[in-house]
Amino acid sequence: MQKILFIDASDHDFARLAIVSENFLAEHKFVNENLSERLILEIKKFFKKNKFKFSDLSKLAVVVGPGPFAKTRSSVAVANALGFGLGIKILPVKANSSKSLIGLLSRPGFGMVKPFYAQNPHITLAKKSL
Repeated sequence: MQKILFIDASDHDFARLAIVSENFLAEHKFVNENLSERLILEIKKFFKKNKFKFSDLSKLAVVVGPGPFAKTRSSVAVANALGFGLGIKILPVKANSSKSLIGLLSRPGFGMVKPFYAQNPHITLAKKSL
C-alpha cells in the first residue's frame, strides 16, 4: 500500500504535513516560523504521534510554489534530501492544487524537484542607481 508524506509550506503563517494512503489520512499543522530549523523536528514529532516510520513511505509530495521564498526553498530541500536518502520518488505539487491529497497516490514521482517562486528573492540590498 502506498504511503505518501505531503509537505506544504506555501502559507505565510502555517505549514502543513500529511500522511496519505488509500485508507488513512493524518494531518499536522504548525506555525511556519524558523522552518529550516523546525521542519525535520515537526516531521519526526508527527510520525511519532501516528506511529509511523520513514521506512513506511513509498513517495513524498511537496508544494514547490508559489509561496514564501525561504519556506518554499526549505521544504523542497528537505523533500529532496529525504527522497534521496530513502530512495523514493518526489511529487511536485503547486500551491493552488494541493487540496485533493488522495489524488497524489496515482501520480508518478521524480528523483528531485525544483521550487518555483512567485517573485524574485529579497535577500540582498538593492543596488543604488547613479
